[in-house]
Amino acid sequence: EISNRSTTILKLKANIKLKSCFLCEENSSLFIISDIGRIIKLKITESDYPCMGKLAQGTSIIKLFPGESIVKVLNIDEKVIKDLVLITNKNSFIKYNTEEIKTSKKGELGTIGIKFKDTSKMKNRVINSFIINKYVYVETDKKNYKKLETNDIIKSPYCKEKKLNLNLNNNEFIKSIFSIILPENN
Repeated sequence: EISNRSTTILKLKANIKLKSCFLCEENSSLFIISDIGRIIKLKITESDYPCMGKLAQGTSIIKLFPGESIVKVLNIDEKVIKDLVLITNKNSFIKYNTEEIKTSKKGELGTIGIKFKDTSKMKNRVINSFIINKYVYVETDKKNYKKLETNDIIKSPYCKEKKLNLNLNNNEFIKSIFSIILPENN
C-alpha cells in the first residue's frame, strides 16, 4: 500500500549527517575514495554487511585520519571491469583498473591511490573520482567550466599520475567535477 507518510530507515548519532545513499548488489564492490588519495575497496556480502532494522546505526567501515574526508563512494558490479579515475585540485589525475585494486576488510587502510609530495599552502588533494564516460566536466575555483578530453585519460597508463589537458591560469585550481551520462542512440 502506498502512503504519503515518511519512515525512518537509519538512526543517526548527534552531529552526524547522511551525505548520500545508493543500492548495492550482493557480491558487488564498494569503492570509498578520500581526499588524501586513499581507495578502500570492499566486497558487499550478506555476511559482512547484513540487512539491519530501521533503527540500527549501521556499521563503521572506514576510520578517517584527522583532516581527511570522503570525496566519493561508488558501487561497481564485480563482473564489470572499469577504469576508476582520481582527479586532484592541481590539474592531475591517476587511473586504476578496478579489478586490480586490493580488496580490503572493514577498518583496513585500503590502498594509497596517489602519493602527494606537494606541501604548499594550497594542498594537493583528490577532489573527486569517476568512472570514465564521454561527458565529464570540471569547475575551477575561478568559476570556469571545461570539458575533460576523456580520450587522453583512456589512453594513459594505469597507476601513473599525469597532468590533465586543461589550460588553467596561474593559481587556478579544480574545485569540482561532474559526469553526465547521456542515453546511447540505438
